[in-house]
Amino acid sequence: MSINRVSGLASGMDIDSIVSDLMKVHRIPLDKMYQEKQRLEWKKEAYREINSKLSNLRELAFSLKLQRTFNAKRAESSNVNVVEASAGAGAADGVYSISVFQLAKGAYLASDEAISLGSDTRTLDSLGLAGTYTFTINGKEITVDAAVDTISSLVKKINSAGAGVTASYDSGFDRLFLSTPSTGADAVIDIDDAGDGRGAELFAKLKINLNTDGTAEAQGQDAVFTINGIEMTSSSNTFTLSRVTFTLKGISQAGSDTLVTVGTDVDAVYKSIVDFVNAYNEVISHINGKLTEEYYRDYPPLTDEMRKELDEDQIEEWTKRAKSGLLKNDSLLFSILSGMRRALSDYVEDASIKSLSQIGITTGSYSERGKLYVDEAKLKQTISESLEGIMELFTDSAQGIGVKVYDEIVRGITLITKKAGSPAGSVTMDTSELGRRIRQLDERMDEYEKRLEMIENRYWNQFTVMEKFISEMNYQSLWLTQQFGMWSSSGSR
Repeated sequence: MSINRVSGLASGMDIDSIVSDLMKVHRIPLDKMYQEKQRLEWKKEAYREINSKLSNLRELAFSLKLQRTFNAKRAESSNVNVVEASAGAGAADGVYSISVFQLAKGAYLASDEAISLGSDTRTLDSLGLAGTYTFTINGKEITVDAAVDTISSLVKKINSAGAGVTASYDSGFDRLFLSTPSTGADAVIDIDDAGDGRGAELFAKLKINLNTDGTAEAQGQDAVFTINGIEMTSSSNTFTLSRVTFTLKGISQAGSDTLVTVGTDVDAVYKSIVDFVNAYNEVISHINGKLTEEYYRDYPPLTDEMRKELDEDQIEEWTKRAKSGLLKNDSLLFSILSGMRRALSDYVEDASIKSLSQIGITTGSYSERGKLYVDEAKLKQTISESLEGIMELFTDSAQGIGVKVYDEIVRGITLITKKAGSPAGSVTMDTSELGRRIRQLDERMDEYEKRLEMIENRYWNQFTVMEKFISEMNYQSLWLTQQFGMWSSSGSR
C-alpha cells in the first residue's frame, strides 16, 4: 500500500532516522534467518565439494574391482626399426620370434618426368590438348575438358569418383601422383582410355604412359613374414594376433629375427593402485580437515549493515572465519570415513594375499587419521611375482578390497546427495535435506519481509498523523499570536 510520508518539518524531528532505528529492532529476526540460510548454503557447498572428490575417487576405485585392470600387458620389441608391438589386456605371456621379408604396400603410379605445366591453375589445353577426354579408373568413368579443366580440377574429379584412388599434384616437382589409401595385393590402380585412344593421349601429356592397349595397372603387395617359424601374409603392415598388435616397420636382416616379449605391465598395474591411493589420501585429508576445522561462534555471516562497518580485507577475513568449522565433528562424514577405512583394512579370507599390508600398502600413525603409504619396491615385486593374488585381493566378488571400497564410496556419495544434493544439481530441483531447509527459510523470510513492510508503514502513518497534528497546532498558535497582537495594538490606542 502506498503511504504519503511526511518529513519532520513541523516537529523538527528526523523522522527518517527514527523510523530506520525503530525498524532495526524488528529486522533482527530477519537478519538471523538470513545468517542461518547463509550457513546452510555454505554447508551445502562444503558437502558438495566433498561429493565431487568422492565421485573422482569412485572412478579410480571402480577400476580396482575389475580384473582387466590387473591383466594389463606390455609388449617389448628387440628391434623397433623392424617391428613395433603393443599388447591388449588378457594377451598371453610369451615371446614371438619375427622375421620380415616384405612390407605391405599400396598401388602407386606417378608422372615419369615433369609435366611442363608449372601451375595447378593452368588449363590442360596449355599442354597441347583439345576437346574432351574420357577414361576410367578402377571402372569409374571420368571426363575432362581441356579448355576448362586444370590439373587441380582433374585431381578433384579423380578423388571424388569413388574409385578408391587418391590423386595429387605437386607444383614443385610438376608431377601427378596416383595411389591407393589401402595396402596389400588387392589394392590396384587400373586405368583404361575407353577405347578411343584419347585417354592415352591425355595421360601421355601427364607423363604417365599407358600400354599399347590403352591401359595401365599398378598393384599393391602383401606383407610377408614369419612368426615363430610360420610364414604368414597380411594386407596391412599392422595386424593383431592373440591380442598382440604388431606393426611392421622394416625388412629383417638375413638370419636376424626380432623378438617381441609379452608380459604383465607392472608399471600400469602399479599406477592404477597408486593413483587410487593418492586420490584416497587427498579425500580423507580434506574430510579430516573439515571434521577438525575450528568453529568461530562469534563470527556469524555478515549482513548488509555489518558489511558497512568493515573494509574489504576485514570482510574477507570475517567471511573466512564464518565459513570455518561448519562440518566440525559431522557424524555423516565420520560414517563415510569409517566405512572406507574398514573396507581397506578388511581381510580377504579366501585369497592367497589377504591384506594390503602384504603388498606394501600400510597406514601411517594414528595422528595421520588413516593416510596410506606405498612401498614401491614391495608392491612392484608382488605384482611381478603374485599377480593372481593381487587380483583376488582387489576383485573377489564377495570380499575384494576394490569391490568393498567402491561400495563404501558409492554409499557416501548417496548419503551426501540426500543431505546436500548432487554437485551438478539444479537449485530449483534440489530435494535434499539442506535444499528443503533453505527453501523453507526463503518462504519465512518472504513472509517476514511483508510483515516488516506493514510495520514500517504503520510507523509512517503514526508519524504522519503526528506531523499533521503539530502542523495544525502550529497554525493555531500562529493565529492566536496574531490575534493577541492585534488586540494589544487596538488597546494601546
